[in-house]
Amino acid sequence: MRRAACAYDQRRQRGAALLLFVIALVLASTYALLKQVNGHIPKPVRDARSTRQLGQARAALLGYALAGKAPSAPDEPGRFPCPDYDLDGISDSCQLDSGHVVPGRLPWVTLGLAELRDAANEPLWYVPAPEFYGNQSINSDSHASLRLDGSGDEIVALVLSPGAVLSGQSRPAGLPYQLQPGRYFEGANAIVDNDYVSRPAGNGEFNDQVLAIRLDDFIPALERRVLRELGQVLASGPFPNPATIDTTACDNSLTQGLLPTTIDTSGALVCDTGLPPYPAWFVNDGWQKLVWYAVDGGGALSVAYPSTTTTGIQALLLAPGRPIASLGQNRSPADDVADLLDSAENRNMDTVFDALPASASYNDQVFIVAP
Repeated sequence: MRRAACAYDQRRQRGAALLLFVIALVLASTYALLKQVNGHIPKPVRDARSTRQLGQARAALLGYALAGKAPSAPDEPGRFPCPDYDLDGISDSCQLDSGHVVPGRLPWVTLGLAELRDAANEPLWYVPAPEFYGNQSINSDSHASLRLDGSGDEIVALVLSPGAVLSGQSRPAGLPYQLQPGRYFEGANAIVDNDYVSRPAGNGEFNDQVLAIRLDDFIPALERRVLRELGQVLASGPFPNPATIDTTACDNSLTQGLLPTTIDTSGALVCDTGLPPYPAWFVNDGWQKLVWYAVDGGGALSVAYPSTTTTGIQALLLAPGRPIASLGQNRSPADDVADLLDSAENRNMDTVFDALPASASYNDQVFIVAP
């Protein structure tokens, strides 16, 4: 009886081992088949598939940063998540190397996505600029130190597709191998730095695909999001009188200036309208020194657009955009309205403002709070 039981156990163990071997063989064969099939797909088709995945990742990152509602993090518009460093899809604390953010996997769970993979079935990678993961104030004057292809354009974040394994690369399973850029990327992309490339430097093998979020594209979107929330805060009124540039106290003698965050109770400057409940980021990230505010409770303000004019406005906000060097704008700190706003109409302190298409000499954004 004991001998029969022992023989049964041995047969069962051999059966389990055989089953595991068959499963491993099927997985290996499937991987080889997929790799072979993928190798026969034309390169433009593979690149287009990867580009679509990169575009989806880019859109999700923008949505996350503009929402400013990071889980377990301060409310801060403009803040990008850190990469995923433990392969669970969740953003981790950013890892730094000589001040550079170490690239990692796209945090797809944090972004509310399914896991995104390129045409070679490799997970996407991601890196934010050191200035945009929440360790510094983020506003219209922010800079980004990431660069792409040697251009002077400032890059806020990059999403990368590694493509298939090339000669000289190996990608063993598990940490830390799957987080070593040199096993996945080529050229400058294989080095932890602020300089990335989307094309080979010479004739060597290169199949990385890179999609950037540029600062000049991001700041206008960020300003629109900031103006919307401030407009909602102010909309219920009553509207406080503005503060002069580089101050925080409301001044009853003003109808244009900065949004006040304190009440002046001295002499003729007493402000008794109260202050709205500003979000914490408005002061913490320096927006109070940048957003221009005009008020006229009688509805005398107007905004001239290229083809129409809106009148009867009680209050409006303007975001200044990036400083324009050709206009001599200096914000360290701003000393005059000309350091913030671009057009003569927006600077002349009257009741008429303009909203023009963005150009090399104009990037103001106008938001009507109350018609």
